[in-house]
Formats: sequence, C-alpha cells, structure tokens
Amino acid sequence: MLAGPLLQARLTARLVARRAVFGSIGGVCLLIGAGFMVAAIWILLDRAYGPLAAALVLAVIFCGLGFCILAFSRIPPRVVPREAAQRMADPRMAPPPTGLTSAGLISAFLWGLNAGRGVRRRR
Repeated sequence: MLAGPLLQARLTARLVARRAVFGSIGGVCLLIGAGFMVAAIWILLDRAYGPLAAALVLAVIFCGLGFCILAFSRIPPRVVPREAAQRMADPRMAPPPTGLTSAGLISAFLWGLNAGRGVRRRR
C-alpha cells in the first residue's frame, strides 16, 4: 500500500540529490572560471592603463553588478496559488480562438484580467 509513495519519494530524493551535486560542481567550476576571467581582465587593464586604473575599473564593475543583484533580489516573486495554476493549465479554461475583432480583444482582455487576479504576491 505504501510501496508507490515510498518509491516516488526515493526517486524524488535521488533526483534532488543529483541536482544538488551537479549544481554545486557546476557552481564551483563557474567560480573558478570567473576568477581566471577577472585575472585576465586585470592583466589586460594593467598593461593598458596601469594598476590603479585597473583596480578602479574592476571595483566599479563589481560594485555596480552587486548593487544590481541586490536591487533585483528585493523584487518579490509572483506566486500563483495551486488551484489557480491547475485551472490555468486546464485546456478547457483557455480563451477561445478569435480573430482580431473587438469581441475577441475584449474576451482576451477579460481572460487576462481574471488570470491576473488569481496571482498573488508572496511577502
């Protein structure tokens, strides 16, 4: 009786573990590559403009990137409730195929308005 859910839980755990392992290996490789890229940019800027200008350019780039990422992290994600997601995935709930008529545009607008009302923001 519990064989089905247990098997599914094992497969899900195995999939999550595999994604975690390969994701962390990929992340480490990306960090190493980014370090070599910064070293290469440093050498290029040092030879062209000197060490002070190279340090300033890299500092401005990294600070700007950091501020952009922090600003992006402040935007809350849009969350669709499970019931609304299931309703939207139902092909019977799709808007009817219409041409570019005023009735079709109004229908599409109202369908989109109702879909937007089903979305809530996570706080």
